[in-house]
Amino acid sequence: MRVLFIIPPFGFRKEGEKIKQKKGFMPPIGVALLGTILDEEGHDVRILDLQVDQFTEEELLEYIGKFHPHLVCLSILDATMKIVNTIFSSVKKSYPEIITVCGGVHASMYPQETLEGNIDIDYLAYGEAELTIKELVAALEAKSDLHSVVGIYFRENGEVIFTGYRPLVKDLDQFPIPNRKFFDLKKYVPTPNQYKRMPATNMITGRGCTYSLCTFCFESTQYVREKGYRRVSVQRAIEEIHYLQKEYGIREIVFWDDE
Repeated sequence: MRVLFIIPPFGFRKEGEKIKQKKGFMPPIGVALLGTILDEEGHDVRILDLQVDQFTEEELLEYIGKFHPHLVCLSILDATMKIVNTIFSSVKKSYPEIITVCGGVHASMYPQETLEGNIDIDYLAYGEAELTIKELVAALEAKSDLHSVVGIYFRENGEVIFTGYRPLVKDLDQFPIPNRKFFDLKKYVPTPNQYKRMPATNMITGRGCTYSLCTFCFESTQYVREKGYRRVSVQRAIEEIHYLQKEYGIREIVFWDDE
């Protein structure tokens, strides 16, 4: 299947507005991992990062029309909820046959409200979505029973159905290294406080928090059902560092771990 992941902007570029290079963004590694997993399953995957590719709404729809994906997937934060809903509605209006999937922190905190608030969202992947998105795409391609895909919300006969919580993956080494082929790394220009040597990029080697006690942090809330810290092995982290050095000449790495 053709799958398009879109990293939403905080606003579309207006028609005729000059394109300026944005600084301070790093490649969305979490989405790259989802894309890599689907790519290894034989799907045709693209990631369009609208934080660095400044499209108008019309240019986005034109891009989608040329690629013509079977699925369009977006992650939702509180700050991007409005524009993500706009994108989903525009996609469904122009290409009603496309299946729409959402995930992310906001969607996982408010899954019922997210689906009820926008009829143009077909499926919601709850929590960490690596295995969920893999199984969902396989089920959609095979036209098999979606009730067997753990961790999704969808509508059925006018009701929102939840297929149950998927346990967290403890062994992060089972996931592949997120492939950076989906990005033009030259478009990601860090601000001076983000690096000492260029080219620089980011990595994720751990998830969660050892303590989960800070009241201001998402990790301490009820929405994180399984708390605790997980990390890749030292050898796995070194392997990814070597990959970045060899393939992209990276000289500095920013670690984007939760803790």
